[in-house]
Amino acid sequence: MMVKGAFTDGILIPKRNFFDFVDRLNDDNKLFMISYVLEHKGKYNFQLKEWIKKNNYNIIEVDPQLVNNRQEILITNYIINANTTLYNKKSFSEAT
Repeated sequence: MMVKGAFTDGILIPKRNFFDFVDRLNDDNKLFMISYVLEHKGKYNFQLKEWIKKNNYNIIEVDPQLVNNRQEILITNYIINANTTLYNKKSFSEAT
């Protein structure tokens, strides 16, 4: 399970390390929002979907990129609702 992208400068990085890092953020009660590609050119990322489900993370669907033929999602460990914007108000106020 490897990921290659512009942010890696073309170097292959084990996806597992990324998942472990995000899981540690969650374990430390740190809020996160990650943009990730769930489907690209007909290839579906089942490992990503299972990791999200296993950890009870939330998915926010982003409008499909029809030109790039891909489906991006946002992954969070908190819920965005009418009472908040893109942060948990209690956690944000405690941090400042």
